[in-house]
Amino acid sequence: MIFFRLMLLCFLFLCVNCFAASPQPVQPIGPYPRLNKIQFVVSADKWVSTKTAKVIMAADANLQQEVLESLQPEVLGTLTKMAPDAQWRITGYQRNQDPSGLEKVHISAEARLEEKSLAVIRKLAKEKSQPGLKYTIESIQYKPSKIDIEQVRDDLRKIIYAKIQQEIVSLSHIYQGQNFYVHRIDFADGDIAPMKMRYQKMVQANTMNLAAQEVSPLRVSDQLQMTASVTLASTIDVVK
Repeated sequence: MIFFRLMLLCFLFLCVNCFAASPQPVQPIGPYPRLNKIQFVVSADKWVSTKTAKVIMAADANLQQEVLESLQPEVLGTLTKMAPDAQWRITGYQRNQDPSGLEKVHISAEARLEEKSLAVIRKLAKEKSQPGLKYTIESIQYKPSKIDIEQVRDDLRKIIYAKIQQEIVSLSHIYQGQNFYVHRIDFADGDIAPMKMRYQKMVQANTMNLAAQEVSPLRVSDQLQMTASVTLASTIDVVK
């Protein structure tokens, strides 16, 4: 009798466990909105112009070690007199000692100069040179500054945003009842390698021209392109 009761309890225990472990049926959650997406590419371009050129000046000095501390302020002061509207920065400093014991110092400084300063910079470099301290022009680069390029990029983004808004308005008229919005935008700049090559050619040509005639250079411009991959989306209610 006891054995029979034990067997019955084991059987009931197994049945309860099997019932608890059995998977529950999936309950339907009802209708839900679907995401309707539209992808397209939009681009814009604009000319990048600059009124300044990047000028790198060199100052080569042979002097006693005792006056080394005053050399850098003297060079910056002289460069400021040569181009008062420019902000000069020291970008290179090399120092060696020659066999006679004098210190040989090479200082590089750069600034962006306007046309009126570019026209006379080479002449002033010769006038400001003196025994033991010579000023020369290392390079003149006629290309837009980072500020010029970033300003054009900001303008291009605004143009693209306006085009996207026009697309949304058009879609709202075609697909009435759907509220389209911007789901994703991926920006990319166009290929500007040809622009850089043209800048290099103009640097060589204008540098030689300045050396011969001391004339004011022409403004340099080129085109910057920006492309955006756009995804617009709207929700569609599923009919029950």
